[in-house]
Amino acid sequence: MFKIKDMIGESGARVDVKRGLLFFAAVAALMLYGPVREYLLWTYKSAYYTHVVLIPLVSAYLVFTRRKEIFTDVGYAFAPGGAVAGLGLLLLVAAATMASGWGRNDQYALLACSTVLVVIGAFIALFGLRAFAAARFPLLFLAFMVPLPTVVEYWVIRVLQLGSAEFVAFLFPFTGMPVLRDACVFHLPGISIEVAPQCSGIRSSLALVITCVLAGHMFLGNLCHKRLQRQGRPFHRHHDKFSAFQRHVNLAFLLQANFRCKGFRDSNGKAVAPFLHLRLHASPRSIVSTL
Repeated sequence: MFKIKDMIGESGARVDVKRGLLFFAAVAALMLYGPVREYLLWTYKSAYYTHVVLIPLVSAYLVFTRRKEIFTDVGYAFAPGGAVAGLGLLLLVAAATMASGWGRNDQYALLACSTVLVVIGAFIALFGLRAFAAARFPLLFLAFMVPLPTVVEYWVIRVLQLGSAEFVAFLFPFTGMPVLRDACVFHLPGISIEVAPQCSGIRSSLALVITCVLAGHMFLGNLCHKRLQRQGRPFHRHHDKFSAFQRHVNLAFLLQANFRCKGFRDSNGKAVAPFLHLRLHASPRSIVSTL
């Protein structure tokens, strides 16, 4: 018990160890489920989705680095968590029964989606909505485990393939070689070159999107947070500046109206304002009361 508290930090020491054990037991049971295990093995051998096995590790690392913020206030939330996990289990049963005649991508996409929903639902049920709000990015990051359905994958590959072919067609005139283009096939003297679907770059594109999302969360979020902290009270400070500016403007208009309408003058005939002794940050209502 002492070692667990040291590992999660002092602010996270209030985390009930039983909650963590139940959550990890649920995740382990889900990973040991036959179709899920087959899906993970398939992604390891897949041409486009070998990154899937790394997504849970990255998500766990993100939760671990923010454990003090996530597990500060935990509590059970069986109703919303059970609803999300129940939807995931329903999709899991559907993937095991009705999706047997589907393509490999479609079947595993439904299976992965159900797995992510079960994990998120178990987290909400055991740790509460506030913990989920603090850990929403690591948990939603698990969505990158879901492979693209067959139709979506086909059109993504097709768009990337045509884009690569357009770029090649743009470069060929600079070589001075005669070329005849037929969609994604380029006929050269004595040879034909095809921009195949394997050359579309979908694998690198998926890796680039995931990396950009992760880097944006880790670096841009921390940079903005640190910049706001350096400014002290960012929102209150701007609000105070605007309020002071508004009070100065109101005071200027009141002084101008007072000179024009009442025309206060001293013994020498010069215009004066009897309330200039008021502080500039006084409220307009207090200024009006002196008129």
